[in-house]
Amino acid sequence: DWRDQQEEHSAQGQSQSPLSREMNQDQAYEVLGLEPGCTDEDIRKAYHRLIKRVHPDRGGSAVLMAQVTEAKDSLLGSRK
Repeated sequence: DWRDQQEEHSAQGQSQSPLSREMNQDQAYEVLGLEPGCTDEDIRKAYHRLIKRVHPDRGGSAVLMAQVTEAKDSLLGSRK
């Protein structure tokens, strides 16, 4: 999944993953583990669930946190 891809990129010394280049809607849904048609509340719940898992204090990284946040912002921003 996308977390494994990010870890591979980091291990290879690459600072950016394909997801960090302007995330599209499909990628944002994939990152959050959601399907098109979900509610704003679903997006927020998925964000909070994932951010707890990828936080650096929990063994995650700032890059993963940024991707999860970007996915949330992308989906919620497109609904305004």
